[in-house]
Amino acid sequence: TVNEDGADVDFRVEGDTDANLLFVDASADKVGIGTSSPSSLFNVDAGSANNQIEIDGTGRYRGFEIHEGGTRKAYFQHDATDNKAMLNTAEGILAFASGDTERMRLDSSGNLLIGSTSSIGANYKLQAYHATDCRMYLANTTAASSQDVNLQFAPANSVTGASITCTSEEDFSTSANRTARLTFQTRKDGTLAERMRIDSNGRLLIGTTTEGHSNADDLTVNNSANCGITIRSGSSSDGNIFFSDDTSGNGETRGVVKYKHADDALVFNSNGNERFRLDSSGRFLLGVNSDIGYGFRSQLVGTDGN
Repeated sequence: TVNEDGADVDFRVEGDTDANLLFVDASADKVGIGTSSPSSLFNVDAGSANNQIEIDGTGRYRGFEIHEGGTRKAYFQHDATDNKAMLNTAEGILAFASGDTERMRLDSSGNLLIGSTSSIGANYKLQAYHATDCRMYLANTTAASSQDVNLQFAPANSVTGASITCTSEEDFSTSANRTARLTFQTRKDGTLAERMRIDSNGRLLIGTTTEGHSNADDLTVNNSANCGITIRSGSSSDGNIFFSDDTSGNGETRGVVKYKHADDALVFNSNGNERFRLDSSGRFLLGVNSDIGYGFRSQLVGTDGN
């Protein structure tokens, strides 16, 4: 027993090169290693040395615990049997802070939350939040061409069901006109294959890697068998294809191909006006939008009504 009477007497042990290898500040009831002025109950000041605190042993568990009133509140330990490290708290939350502000936490459901302390659901394993723009950055450290950055989705462990890939088309370290494409892949019958891409010119290619005619290459759809596009709308609504040369007014609907489900009629517009239609009975109506009678299959009406 050292200082059994509780006198205000410091206790110091010198090392070969450290005058304060162990220092007990009696008046402050603090212990220091490498310092004669411990700032906390136990203060280690290793200077420029590495491995300031090392926990070793031959048992299964090695680590440290934090208790409150005899109850374990948090622990960090290494399980030698499973060769894994564990860090946990009694509340099941592991939080990381910087600048006295929590930045990230692993909650009791195993969800990793960045910028938030509350989860939107147990199955949302990665959640990122920010007060303004929220972004995720994936980068390849190699700047050469044909390098990929992937985001993969696996319905089963280790099996990629779908992926999104950004591929550089030029050497990003030297080219002033750097280009890259974005491709989307899905798996069918065991094979992961590209289904869609947005190329470096912003063209959308579905089922192909080659764009269409230069005057109509913004969207290209390809299939080696039958190919098409379906527009599905309500039973009393319209399905439309608009041809526009402006962002407002009549310029937004300068030309129109429309199917009116309420009338089962196919309508064609030019210069903002309907010009002809095929009605539900298969009649061709030019200059008129309803049957004028007389049993004619084709009905043409001039601007004067004749």
